Amino acid sequence: MEQELAAKKKLEDEAAERLSKINISEQAAEPGRLIAEMNKNTKLYLNETQNADSLIQKVRAMYPGEAVIFMVWTTWGEDCTRDLKDLSNAQAYLKEIGINLVCLGVNENSTQELWKRRIEESQVAGDHIWLEIPIAASIIQQYGQDNIPAYLFFDRKGKYHHKVIEHLDQYNLSKLKHILN
Repeated sequence: MEQELAAKKKLEDEAAERLSKINISEQAAEPGRLIAEMNKNTKLYLNETQNADSLIQKVRAMYPGEAVIFMVWTTWGEDCTRDLKDLSNAQAYLKEIGINLVCLGVNENSTQELWKRRIEESQVAGDHIWLEIPIAASIIQQYGQDNIPAYLFFDRKGKYHHKVIEHLDQYNLSKLKHILN
């Protein structure tokens, strides 16, 4: 147990160090090229960044001083599509406690059309970013995730909390609220 906690702390510290080297004020206002607005609360972007940490910082710059959950998902994974649908139910509570949601769709054996359809079906509002496999793999590896769907949680101060969320069926909203307070 002690080794697991030390490994978790090391991952969080490494992420903090990498992210601190990227100046948020120099980042673009958007995390990629806007390709669609499904409604006033849902925007679809194509990622144009080749660096995982730069993408994370660009998104965080959109929500200064606010908490952010990144969900990395594929269009064909059963767990991913189930979690995406479950997330639409949790979204109101996340907003209530001050957590923004950004969904990172991975272009792995899929198409943008299927990605858009899954977003429409799930009715998950917020920012959705279409990623190529190399940057998605980099995010998974650099932030110590084991599989997809993967969740990255950054608190209001920008601190990464490793594996606070692993699956939405084990999703503990009170734990997130506790971290924020």
